Amino acid sequence: MRWESCLAKFALVVLGILGLPGFARGQALGEEGPPRLPREAEPGASPEREVPHPALDEGAPAAPERERLLDLRIGDLRVLPVFGFTEKFDSNIFLRDDDEEHDLIQMPRAGLGATYDVGDVHLDGSYLGQYLWFSRHEDERDFEHFARSSFRYEPGEFYAGAGGSFQRTVSPLDLRVVERLVLFQSSAYARGGWDGDVARIEIEPFIEGYDVRDKFFDFLDYTKYGGRLPCQWKVSPEFRLLTTVEGGQTFYQEDDKNDYDFVEGTAGFQWVPAEVFGLRAEMGYRLNDYENDAEVFPDTRDYKQIVTRVTLIWKPVEDGRLALGYGHRPVESVVSNYLKQDNWTISYEHILFEKWTLGADARFERNQESRHDVAQQRQYGIRPGASLRFTPLKWLSFDASYRYLGKRTNDDVGEYDDHQLTAGVEIRF
Repeated sequence: MRWESCLAKFALVVLGILGLPGFARGQALGEEGPPRLPREAEPGASPEREVPHPALDEGAPAAPERERLLDLRIGDLRVLPVFGFTEKFDSNIFLRDDDEEHDLIQMPRAGLGATYDVGDVHLDGSYLGQYLWFSRHEDERDFEHFARSSFRYEPGEFYAGAGGSFQRTVSPLDLRVVERLVLFQSSAYARGGWDGDVARIEIEPFIEGYDVRDKFFDFLDYTKYGGRLPCQWKVSPEFRLLTTVEGGQTFYQEDDKNDYDFVEGTAGFQWVPAEVFGLRAEMGYRLNDYENDAEVFPDTRDYKQIVTRVTLIWKPVEDGRLALGYGHRPVESVVSNYLKQDNWTISYEHILFEKWTLGADARFERNQESRHDVAQQRQYGIRPGASLRFTPLKWLSFDASYRYLGKRTNDDVGEYDDHQLTAGVEIRF
């Protein structure tokens, strides 16, 4: 059984790396995650993550208002269909350091969003499905699904809500026992709070699930329970103090030796002196208390790490938006319980002549870990990209993008280069 043990350890490393933000499969510029439905159909973001000012809006600059080819309404219910097709060339679908394999991937997709507003009650939901048709690697073909829903009740200063999300994603995986990685992720939350003249206080219990659909990787499946208490203290119209406390427990389905309790607290500020500029900064501490008694990894231990998030937004011209960001936090992984990440991001988007949108961005990541068998291993991720969108009609758009994915390590293990080119069309009713 020695080969199975070695293969399992190799799989741990592979999946640990794939699970890191930024090392996942790259998508077109602006698609950090699943394809998006029309903005009107997207459930609202979590209030504590919303920044109530245009200069710190986390979205791109607002595109020209579109007229719908078909606007479906039944009373207060609005239905928003969307269809699209993307052709993608990937030069290294398995992210290998040598013997690279390329493929041409066709991705048809269809989605439906719905919103319902009556007085102080707002309901919305969305679903989008797409098929990955690999031209050369038939075993990698599969469906992906994304669904979200939310409910909000806002009669005045007090508000309440709930929501959830589900997604099924697929990634090519070059292992003898597994052809591809099929991952189910789900989450649900409830929310209540008060938004007054001097403060905004909220409480949000949540649950998250992570399930890799293969018996070989059952040890990666977990369920997380917890709660957040984000607060904003409104010192002035331009300046707010921010505090957030989060805590909970994570339970692994296969082996409880990896279970842990966690608590994280951050404090910071948000400063928006003008419509074209904004700065948000937060810093805090995270503590993980592991149940593991070092039987799996000898170096497994409780840890404390600093958490940092900084975002700067500047709109140098009316139709342009520049964003700079930096983050530092621990990354939870079964590969190691001492893995931290620094990431730097820069992006710019500009609307030209109302019908063209030009974008460019870059992300650099540095991951460091210290395990019993690898001392201070370092990984570096590089992700520059560019995109162009043309909207000849208000309900029709064409997209083209380029993305480079690169990884470097201090021991030359697991390095790769990947070039991705995409072209697509989308119809929004």
